[in-house]
Amino acid sequence: MNINELKSKFESRHVTIQAGCGGLPVVKIANAAATAEICLLGAHVMSYIPAGQQDVLWMSSEAIFAEGTALRGGIPVCWPWFSKHPDIPEGPTHGCVRQWLWDIDSVCDGDDDSTRVTFALSDNAHSRAHWPYAFDVKLEVTIGKALELKLIQHNTDSRSVVLSNALHTYFNIGDVSRIRIEGFDGLQYVNKVGEIRTETRHGDIVIDREVDEVYQNCATPAYIHDAVFGRTIVIEKSGSQSAVVWNPWIAKSQRMSDFPNDGYKTMVCVETANAMDNAFELAPGETATLYTKIYVK
Repeated sequence: MNINELKSKFESRHVTIQAGCGGLPVVKIANAAATAEICLLGAHVMSYIPAGQQDVLWMSSEAIFAEGTALRGGIPVCWPWFSKHPDIPEGPTHGCVRQWLWDIDSVCDGDDDSTRVTFALSDNAHSRAHWPYAFDVKLEVTIGKALELKLIQHNTDSRSVVLSNALHTYFNIGDVSRIRIEGFDGLQYVNKVGEIRTETRHGDIVIDREVDEVYQNCATPAYIHDAVFGRTIVIEKSGSQSAVVWNPWIAKSQRMSDFPNDGYKTMVCVETANAMDNAFELAPGETATLYTKIYVK
């Protein structure tokens, strides 16, 4: 659909649709509890601002808005694999669906402080060139006093498929040197900086260098305590056995063309995922759901 068709079919009391950067369609939500922006490229949540708060999400000022390119920041949907696929080395990092335009499936205005928009993507000739399976995927995004995302994965193929996934959330923070991340004390993680190795987390996470940590068999909430913004971001989840904590620090920020050189100072990723050994098999006809609930206290 073009922008006018999308507006005619889906705009509502809380929802407007307009052309954003690069001419890409953007769904804008405004209700009594919060505002949000979601780009149809990747069904990518770019902004979530609870009433009276700073934006909870961080978007790169250098993000590239073009079909076939993943947006940097916000909440990329990593599917049907996380990181590099072991059997598809030429495939894009973190899967392919974040590089494609999704459809709007439905819009539901709840009360004055709740709005749900559902996005959908199914296999087609283009997708099968990257991922040779039939599938239906939906992303339900609920905007209210919390931001809730539900990634519903349905295997419509005649074969079982092994999946990994992530809601790769970039959080907006006041100063990376003045946050601490709670929820991982005592857990083992794979440290992917330098030589890959397994380590154990002792205490809260503080960031004073590049961090790329994959926690497995980890289903517990996480908390980002932000001294500058005076808030704690809570990340709850279900259908997720992994979590990833990432900050590129100085050198990697400078190497990424879609990332500002000093961007590492005001962002951190805490990702709801099923990664590495937590990949799972989905039989024909089966459905799996990855869910996260994010709010500020």
